[in-house]
Amino acid sequence: MPNTEPVIDDVALVDFILRRARDTALVHVHPMAAMTRDLRGEEMAEIGLLKEAGAIAFTNGKTSVANARVMRNVLAYARDYGALIVHHLEDAPLTQDGVMNEGEVATRLGLRGIPTAAETIVLERDIRLVELTGGRYHAGQISAAPRSMSSAPPRRAACPSPAACPSITSR
Repeated sequence: MPNTEPVIDDVALVDFILRRARDTALVHVHPMAAMTRDLRGEEMAEIGLLKEAGAIAFTNGKTSVANARVMRNVLAYARDYGALIVHHLEDAPLTQDGVMNEGEVATRLGLRGIPTAAETIVLERDIRLVELTGGRYHAGQISAAPRSMSSAPPRRAACPSPAACPSITSR
């Protein structure tokens, strides 16, 4: 995940990680790079160069890209390089101060719940953007049941394979 200090949004960092892992790691290391500069969600990172350097996927870690135009550009650009986009589903204003999924358990515990819509709003937007761009997409860290999505059927045509888009292809 690129949500490190410094953020993995530079070719030199990907190269460093891969060289260091090759020389010292006991496991195989496959870095994911940031899809936006400094994980801010405002400006796309150099996806093509990062992919050529060895990044296997692109994500903003535990933050969601709120700007639909930026997300569309990321998906379209990544498509041209065959790059996978892994997106954390979260509408930040809806999750503010929440600590668990909204429901009976949260109420009984006296904890502020996060509505399912905080994930499904972003997921439904992203599904439409994948259809529009043809990009490869994986929805990461889903905690809400898929039944909470709109009554529209899953958009299987937008997904190149079930492994690339499990949240789209399975119910």
